[in-house]
Amino acid sequence: MPPAPINPQAALKRIDLLTRAADFDAAISEGQRLLKARPALAQARMALSRAYEGAGLFSDAIAQLEQLVASLTNSAQAQLPRRALGDLLVRTGAGDRALEVFDEGLSASPGSEPLLAGKASALIALGRLDDAEALLDPLFDAGAPAPELVALRARWRQRTGQAEQGANELRKYMDSAPSLTPIVRRILLARLGELLDKAGAYDEAFDAFVQAAAIGPRGFNPDAHDAQTNAMISAWTPAALAKAAHAPQRDERPVFVVGMPRSGTSLVERIIAAHPKAAAGGETNILPEAWRAVVAKLPKAAGAPDPARIDLKSIAPAASKARARFDQISDSAQRIVDKNPLNALRLGLVQPLLPGARIVHCLRDPRDTCLSNYFQQFESGLAYASDLTHLGRFYTSYHRLMDHWKSALDLPIHEIHLERLVENPETEIRALIDFLGLEWDDRCLHPERADVTTWTASRDQVASTINASGIGRWKNYGSRLDPLLDALGPLADQA
Repeated sequence: MPPAPINPQAALKRIDLLTRAADFDAAISEGQRLLKARPALAQARMALSRAYEGAGLFSDAIAQLEQLVASLTNSAQAQLPRRALGDLLVRTGAGDRALEVFDEGLSASPGSEPLLAGKASALIALGRLDDAEALLDPLFDAGAPAPELVALRARWRQRTGQAEQGANELRKYMDSAPSLTPIVRRILLARLGELLDKAGAYDEAFDAFVQAAAIGPRGFNPDAHDAQTNAMISAWTPAALAKAAHAPQRDERPVFVVGMPRSGTSLVERIIAAHPKAAAGGETNILPEAWRAVVAKLPKAAGAPDPARIDLKSIAPAASKARARFDQISDSAQRIVDKNPLNALRLGLVQPLLPGARIVHCLRDPRDTCLSNYFQQFESGLAYASDLTHLGRFYTSYHRLMDHWKSALDLPIHEIHLERLVENPETEIRALIDFLGLEWDDRCLHPERADVTTWTASRDQVASTINASGIGRWKNYGSRLDPLLDALGPLADQA
């Protein structure tokens, strides 16, 4: 019996839903099936590229976009795929190639706002601030710039020490543009808050962040999250983990850098990747995918999946796939970093999945960590970060779980405190490199020189040398942080 015909729009919707749910394997399978049936469907390649990117298969994602751009003879139709290709090239460290992609498109469509914005964003990300200024100025002189260009100009002002001027420009623009969509207004309010913070106008900055957070995602339930954490701690005991089947092959390459978002994970990744025998994988989906394949289907014990029921039939193929993903990041590095911060919630799986892996736990003053989360409008929309009380509750839950993993796991775990790293960088970095089992290399003292592209909320900070610019930032906001401090409780003073 022949297979049922594919409904392209329904298939595209399924791929989008699967990608949003981080079920990238299923999204890729669905995308490949759709593309085989409709090879000329541009949206199919775009959707498949997004699924590949989510899975960390960047070369495959780039290849899909390159094929799509090459196939489109209409320059207008090629603008959005070309923008997606250029952005992805920047994120994967191919900035010069990205600029070529944007310039090729602009030669055919000189006034394309998506391509102009993409090029400006790439120039800022690459630190070519004078070139970014030369591109942005004429666009503003022409009047009525698009919101994305306004946000980029504000980012450029911040990077070049013109925070007050940038804040004034941004407020003027927002006052004259009342019909902005909620998501655009949220992004611009967060950018305004950053500029005002840099300018030392802390009350005004906090007001802007409060307004941005009010538009942010909702749905985090702190009581349910606490219950989930309690269940994990009760179920994932040393005894239960000892009963789990372990992958037969030991692999010492993986290094999982974990911690709260904004705790220094990007900086630590760059420090490690500066070593000639290490490589940076960025925020991969290796562990979440393995969790879905192995853990999500387990029967429960004490309200959480029971690790004692992990068998060789499920763990062996998941481990083989995980190792293959590390191979794709680097086929020669002795240590490969996966710096998805919230892998902290799934560390129990690392022990049976990748025997030989190491864990680096990044810590920062909880008040600075949570404040930075609140101020950062995460692209992925972490709902707990839109409310100070919820932030404190999430942090305390995460802290309890990490304490549990340190006692329950038979894996080497190294803690690195951002404040100590800033105060004594060589001492802390030498201890880190020693923990990784690598010989010392002076290049690790200069992570800003590492050939690593950071496309997270920390991208501007890690492009500079190790510094104390974010330490003690919470002190600028006084009683405005009382809901956070109350929720943190005793942890608030654990700097």
